[in-house]
Amino acid sequence: SGEIGKFVFSAWASPEKNPWMVSVHKTVAKYVDMPPNEEDAPGPFRYADKDKLLKLLKEAGFTNCDTTQWQHKMILGSGFDSAGVADFALSSFSTFQEMLEEAGAGAYDRAKEDLISYFQDHEVDGIVKMDANVHIFKGTTS
Repeated sequence: SGEIGKFVFSAWASPEKNPWMVSVHKTVAKYVDMPPNEEDAPGPFRYADKDKLLKLLKEAGFTNCDTTQWQHKMILGSGFDSAGVADFALSSFSTFQEMLEEAGAGAYDRAKEDLISYFQDHEVDGIVKMDANVHIFKGTTS
């Protein structure tokens, strides 16, 4: 009907700019075999290359597409301490907790302890904050 709608959404930037997420993956990989990351496979960094997604949006007919960067310290796990963030992180990634539990031999507990130790380096006054970086996409539809 010719109406124009606006959209705004975000996607994670590169793994290097989101160390908290990478730390969880690396920790789990110490205890279980992780499948290789495929660039175009579904996952948190699928659109880390903002230009790739902008191209897809334009090809799909969206107009006035643009992106800006958001980079700040992010409070992890709604203000948890290191132990809370470790639990949050392991349960937030869809299969990590399950994979570690299936591995047995205390893999989950060891991974959690590793993460607690890692997150303690980023904890201030009982709250873990780490760098986060996302692309914020915006545009219009018609």
